[in-house]
Amino acid sequence: MSLKSGCENNSPLDFAYSRMRLWLILILAFASLCGDAVAQNVAIADATVYPSQGATAKTHTTILIHAGKIAGIGSKLRIPSGVRVLPCDGCIVFAGFWNTHVHFTGPQWDKSDRVPADQLSRDMQSMLTHSGFTTVVDLSSDPNNTTALRRRVESGEVAGPRIYTAGFGLYPPHGIPFYLDDLPATLRARLPQPATPAAAVEAVQQNQALGSDVVKLFTGSYLTPNNITHMPLDIARAAVSEGHRHSQLVFAHPSDLQGVRIAVDSGVDVLAHAPDTVGGVDDALVKDMVARHMAMIPTLKLFSGSGHIDRIRDIVTAVPH
Repeated sequence: MSLKSGCENNSPLDFAYSRMRLWLILILAFASLCGDAVAQNVAIADATVYPSQGATAKTHTTILIHAGKIAGIGSKLRIPSGVRVLPCDGCIVFAGFWNTHVHFTGPQWDKSDRVPADQLSRDMQSMLTHSGFTTVVDLSSDPNNTTALRRRVESGEVAGPRIYTAGFGLYPPHGIPFYLDDLPATLRARLPQPATPAAAVEAVQQNQALGSDVVKLFTGSYLTPNNITHMPLDIARAAVSEGHRHSQLVFAHPSDLQGVRIAVDSGVDVLAHAPDTVGGVDDALVKDMVARHMAMIPTLKLFSGSGHIDRIRDIVTAVPH
């Protein structure tokens, strides 16, 4: 699904294939490549290559990787001596995947500035790179850990995808969801729950100072499995405005009809989930979302056990790809 921005065209996030980095992933062999070394010299030989989503396949093509980056693609490339050759007749190579909803929140990401690089690379492989993800959007985590992890990936020390992060998500006043009850008290105390528009702006600015790329709002938050609290519209609007002022996309976790409506009315760009409490979410609301160029990340696997999965799927498919 294409993710569309209501921000300026020079946003740091451009989810279109035309702006995707030239990272081509051989799905059948990427795990082994990432597991050997971060910066490698490898030639993937005689493959069928799809350079982009709508491009015609290039057959009998070699991809030359130098120091872990694409150095050349063609049918008549000269492979330098000493380069490892991976024969790939019958293999298909295509542009790396984006995962636009991840969280670097497990204990393996704690103290990412000092965990051994090979361990972080293995954790990245287990979570992301084994599936061909070359770019991910982290929608709420401790920015101290995530930005340290990103620095080590960008330096080439750790094998992993390009990372965009929201830093801490913004919650409604007294609105941290019940499924975060087991967070350490010190971390829980850092989660922003702005009670005024000014506090929302400050929370977004604090995330930006820590290196955030996008903004994440909980416009609907489950206090219990049957009780949803909502972010006041003026607070959501202030956070969205501050994010857009810095050309950042704004994502929202909506939960239900009211959470979706707050996201729509405040100018959110992307729903981080389909609503899973579906009462009142009708076709008219979906059409309103589409008219405002709002995108949605389906996360259907998350809701696969829901008794409302059929309706959730209908909502997802009503948003154009």
